[in-house]
Amino acid sequence: MRHLRLPAAAALMLSAVATPAFGGTVGFSCITNNVVSDCTIGAAQLSLDVVSEGSGQVRLTFSNAGPQDAVISEIYIDDEGRLFTGIASIVNGTGVLFEPGASPPKLPGRQLASPDFEVTADLLAQAAPAPPKNGVGEGESVSIIFNLRAGTSFSDVLTRFGDGTLRAGLHVIAFASGGSESFVSEPVPEPSAALLVLAGLAGVALRRPGRSR
Repeated sequence: MRHLRLPAAAALMLSAVATPAFGGTVGFSCITNNVVSDCTIGAAQLSLDVVSEGSGQVRLTFSNAGPQDAVISEIYIDDEGRLFTGIASIVNGTGVLFEPGASPPKLPGRQLASPDFEVTADLLAQAAPAPPKNGVGEGESVSIIFNLRAGTSFSDVLTRFGDGTLRAGLHVIAFASGGSESFVSEPVPEPSAALLVLAGLAGVALRRPGRSR
């Protein structure tokens, strides 16, 4: 029954896409542009992975790929749709120590984002003193697990990142220039396109005439 193999594989792939644990990787754009080369470094090295934790939680992992000097010192969330109720926990990577709250309490240069980056209360974190040592340096990462508001799904989080009503902001310091920059997350690709492609493949496979040996 060779004709069953493709539908089965397609169904498995559809199941994986329809209920994803992993949402996608988000890039960042520089909004302050104090030093052009520092903005270029940050845009190349900084990323955010969006992952479902199940049980009404979402994990946001902020990474600095390196190799250039740069340290994430503060993380801010602009949650216009109020999807998150607060920080559940912070999972520090090796060499990183973040804690809830941040100083300054607003993203530096927030007015340069479009629209302005408005930090949502209680959705911010910072490296414990001293930031260059405990922040997210080259090759390091930190994960923040957020509680979802009742009635909100992981799909809602992806959609909001896609339309810009949910954004992450980073204050990055310790560039080789001695300067600092602020970055705001870019829209995350919608998973629906991949789902439609897989659904089409499954449909074609199911319509193929069967053959038995």
